[in-house]
Amino acid sequence: MIDHVGMEVGDIAQVSTLGFPKAEPEAPLVSLGIGTVDRSKPVIMCIGHNVVPSVAIIDYARDNKIDDEIEVVGCVAPRTI
Repeated sequence: MIDHVGMEVGDIAQVSTLGFPKAEPEAPLVSLGIGTVDRSKPVIMCIGHNVVPSVAIIDYARDNKIDDEIEVVGCVAPRTI
């Protein structure tokens, strides 16, 4: 239960500091799943519900103009009850 509270606090911090959308009713749909990954490029996988490291990786790739040369993907492990 404490982990869930921590996730909510993390979400609030990410929304407020990183400018993430806040429940937009017209949010665009995106393709998901392993089939969307371009495996011909190097792949960086971020595991977990904390997105801050992946934002830093994507910002670094954009700043160095290599964002078209790598894939950054994410995976959140399913929780068991």
